Amino acid sequence: GYSTTFAARRTARRTWRRTHVNGEERPALDAFGRPDDTDETVIIPTWRYHSSGYTNNGDRWLASMAADQARSRREEAHSARKFAA
Repeated sequence: GYSTTFAARRTARRTWRRTHVNGEERPALDAFGRPDDTDETVIIPTWRYHSSGYTNNGDRWLASMAADQARSRREEAHSARKFAA
């Protein structure tokens, strides 16, 4: 599928960027600057609240439309059950 292919390509590009500088090869490093093939686990003991809610009007609109659609479907199903009985 699209998402699998896209993820694989993104991973390949990320690996290439981490292993090449000015066309010259270098050891692959992870996000913490360690060799990419290390088995070490990095523990980050700090959690910080980032945000909540929608960041733009488009996201608000999509959420509102999805909620309206769910509400309409629920009401239609309820009406169908009521008339079927």
